[in-house]
Amino acid sequence: MLAEVKIKDKYTNYVNNWLERFKQFLNELQNQSEKEDMNNQEWLKKCQIKFPISLHNLHVEQQKVFQFQFIKPKVSPYLIGSAATHSLLGPKLNADISILMPEECFQKENYLNLIYDQKRAYYLTYIANKLLNSRVFGNELTTNKMKFNYYNNNPLKPILEITPTPLTDDNVKI
Repeated sequence: MLAEVKIKDKYTNYVNNWLERFKQFLNELQNQSEKEDMNNQEWLKKCQIKFPISLHNLHVEQQKVFQFQFIKPKVSPYLIGSAATHSLLGPKLNADISILMPEECFQKENYLNLIYDQKRAYYLTYIANKLLNSRVFGNELTTNKMKFNYYNNNPLKPILEITPTPLTDDNVKI
């Protein structure tokens, strides 16, 4: 049974190579110089990918203004889930990558009024926007290869789904 769910080495190598390129991309990102009010996020207005949370749809009345500052992760992203255990759970290979937001991105009262959830969404949106313009990934990623989905269909828990170039013999490094 283990042989049936084990991921082939060429797929494992492909995922590991992609993860290394993603780590390189994150290392090249620059921290934002200062915190900005959520209402004045200039980068968000120019963003090519739509922000995944709409508080109007959740019937949240007045939202407290908070500040956001992108600070690149201090811990390198890593695989979690089935890709981390080298097992295949279904017909498609999904590689879940965990990115930890640094503590400096948060303030004391961020657990109130859905602020943590919004900051998490801002963080993912910032990374997605930078990915689209990345020199590491070149023209490989476009808006139709990236989309937001929701963890357990919770509209406050967006996850970024990235579909890399299809695996061919040309891009498999064994």
